[in-house]
Amino acid sequence: MEPVTLAFFKTYARLSNDIEDAVLELFIAAAREKAEAYCNRHFVSKVAEKTFPVNVSSTIPAEDILSVTGYYTSAEQVAQAYWYWVEYQKGIIVNRDYPIDYDNLPTYTVRYQVTIDPSDVPASVKVAIAKIAADLYENREHSTSIGNQELSIGFKSLLAPYKIINS
Repeated sequence: MEPVTLAFFKTYARLSNDIEDAVLELFIAAAREKAEAYCNRHFVSKVAEKTFPVNVSSTIPAEDILSVTGYYTSAEQVAQAYWYWVEYQKGIIVNRDYPIDYDNLPTYTVRYQVTIDPSDVPASVKVAIAKIAADLYENREHSTSIGNQELSIGFKSLLAPYKIINS
C-alpha cells in the first residue's frame, strides 16, 4: 500500500473527478519510487534485492532474507565467508577462493522482504511524494530531450533528513 493514498493526493492536487484515477495512482507510485531512489530507502512494503561484494557481509536481518544468489547461495555461507575475511584482515592467513584484486571481486545478491507500515512514513516524505506526483501530473504533456530531470530543491529539502548516505 502506498504511503500517499489516492484520496489524499486528490485533495492535495485539488482534483475532484474519478476519470484519471488509474493515471494518478501511477504518478503516485512513480513519485514514491523517485523519493526512494533519492533517499536510498524504502517507503512501501515489497520484495527487494541488494548486491554485495563477497568481502562484505550482508546487513539484512536473516529473518527477512528470501534467497541468496551469485557467489554464495545461502545466508549461512555469507556469514561464514565474512569471518574468514575479517580473520585475513587481522593478519591471519587463510585460504581464499576469490582474487586479490578487490575491485573485481565476485558478488552475491540477496532477495529480502521489506515491510513498511504506511503510517510509519514521515509526513514530510508523504508531502514530498504528493508534490512530486503533482508535478508529474501538471507537466505530463511536456516533452523534452533532457529526459528525467533531478529533483528540485523543494523536494530535496523535504527528503534530505531521511536520505541514507553510503548504503
